[in-house]
Amino acid sequence: MIYNLLQETLPKEYGITGRSHISLSAYSVTGLFQKGDPKACTACKAKFANRSECDEVVMKIDAGKHSLIVVDYESYVNQFNGRKIAEGGRCDFIICDNSYVNKIMFCDIGCYSDTYLENKIAKVRQQTKDSIARLLNKTSGLNFLNGFCEKQLVFFRRDSAIKQDAVVPQRGNVLQNMQAFIASPSTKSNYIEANVIANGMPVKFIIINYPNTYNW
Repeated sequence: MIYNLLQETLPKEYGITGRSHISLSAYSVTGLFQKGDPKACTACKAKFANRSECDEVVMKIDAGKHSLIVVDYESYVNQFNGRKIAEGGRCDFIICDNSYVNKIMFCDIGCYSDTYLENKIAKVRQQTKDSIARLLNKTSGLNFLNGFCEKQLVFFRRDSAIKQDAVVPQRGNVLQNMQAFIASPSTKSNYIEANVIANGMPVKFIIINYPNTYNW
């Protein structure tokens, strides 16, 4: 259903006709899957030598018993640059369960320290709202989204200051214990949720802080 929507129905409603091919990168996943941003991670490692061992994971989702469809939404929209359908922001991915009933999310991923987080959250909120609005603005997209019980805008965020391997506190070692306190993900909120309105539709805006896993 999402393939037909994005490759045929929605583009036509935006006045795009006569194209021999509309590209759509999409695939199915089950169980636990992880993603990062290879281009951004390569640039980060080139700039910061101390991050060379990073596993490049930002988003962690446990699909559980569900089979999910992952769409490279940014690449999909980019092919229409200069047309009405490409106006506004575009998030990284659309993810939905293949029953088209349970849940759909429009999500962005990225590594940002607390210093830059506030501005980035505002940008991601707008990008994901623009991304869902692109569907809400047309009848086919609205009908498609109305089939889902939950609609979410999600920011998967990693702070490069948080290490992959936890620093374990040691009895009597003040320095080690302080490092553990600073580095522990438990000192930060795991999951932040707020209600927002996108083109009149109530949706959830959610922030998932690495290394926490989003359970579908």
